[in-house]
Amino acid sequence: MMRQRGEDGGRVLPWHRQTAATVAVAMGLLLAHPAPAPVDAAWADPEFGTGSFTAATVPTPTFSSCTFNPNAVGLLSSYTVVYTIPAGYTINYAYSANASFTPNSVITPTSTSGTTTVTSTFSLGLLGGLLGSNVYIGARLTMPSTSWSSPYRVVSGTSNALGTNGACAVVP
Repeated sequence: MMRQRGEDGGRVLPWHRQTAATVAVAMGLLLAHPAPAPVDAAWADPEFGTGSFTAATVPTPTFSSCTFNPNAVGLLSSYTVVYTIPAGYTINYAYSANASFTPNSVITPTSTSGTTTVTSTFSLGLLGGLLGSNVYIGARLTMPSTSWSSPYRVVSGTSNALGTNGACAVVP
């Protein structure tokens, strides 16, 4: 014989009814509650700012002349390079044995004079002019208080044995 629901211990548990009623009331409250009014965000501000910026460009040295100094039979030959630089920049030198200027090595001139028109002399050493040589000397500028540098400007120096037919020219 079939029993009907709720008779003789086959009843629906009361907590199911309570839970269903609670959910129905909560849903009704949520659906009846109006949506919040739109507001400006706390960081929204009608004021604005404008500006501009430029990237610094480090100029390269401008070469005025390059001269080969053969001395006697090429002993202690040197190159003298004259160039102009803007005030306040630091100049760095390097040399290389090839035109691509890589790799290059830091070099210090044997003498330098001037601040914006600079004359620097680079020695070929005791036998550099005697035996003949091919050398590339580069100069670049560094912006004050930074490590920003210009590309190297390069001069090419050549000499034959005994310091003959020496030449020095700016590499374009």
